[in-house]
Amino acid sequence: MYMIDDITTNLARSKAYIQYAMSKFIEICNFIRSSLIICDVHHCIEFKIDEKICEECEASMLNEHSM
Repeated sequence: MYMIDDITTNLARSKAYIQYAMSKFIEICNFIRSSLIICDVHHCIEFKIDEKICEECEASMLNEHSM
């Protein structure tokens, strides 16, 4: 993912501009949320998740992102 590469490159070169890095980090978090990658991670950690809770959580994350 280019955003992670961009942040790590700037950190490695000591060119880390805090506001820029935070902005990129927020973009990464929003991508993880909107693409529901976080759900895959959650399912790997907790095997017996109630599907109703998943549906509510998914709807919540997608609604937050569209605001």
